[in-house]
Amino acid sequence: MKHPKIWKTLLAASLAFNLAFIATSVYRTIKWRQHIEKRHQLPSVDLALEETQKKELESVIREFRLELLQFKQDIISKRMEIVDGLGDPDLDIDNLTARTNELNELENQLNLAFVNTIIEIGAILDPKQRIDFLLKLSHNWFYFKDGRSSSGPAAPKSAKEDKQ
Repeated sequence: MKHPKIWKTLLAASLAFNLAFIATSVYRTIKWRQHIEKRHQLPSVDLALEETQKKELESVIREFRLELLQFKQDIISKRMEIVDGLGDPDLDIDNLTARTNELNELENQLNLAFVNTIIEIGAILDPKQRIDFLLKLSHNWFYFKDGRSSSGPAAPKSAKEDKQ
């Protein structure tokens, strides 16, 4: 070891990078788990669900999630085919258009599956629960914030709101 200072510096840098990598991995894993746990919670407290309703909702949601996984896989695959087609030197516009139409059809099917799931969930709930569920869904879907009296997320604040 001719240059012990260089080796010590390299060892320290390597250790620092490894610790940073491990810390980042642990942080991402914890955040991911918290995100997953948050996403998979049923709004049972807000909707005052009965046990039978909970079981039925869990079954409908489980079915949709399985369907969703397949749709996502098919959509990603179709997008990759389109990207590959764009990178091909012998670009075939007709083939690319067909693949884009297939992608649009998959996305439309996913949207219909989502709407059908919402309809199934609505059939399980009683009228007040259904209204509360749709209100909660619209707040999440359109990113409405509580206490904001606007017609959407991009609506300008009033002068009164700005002063507060």
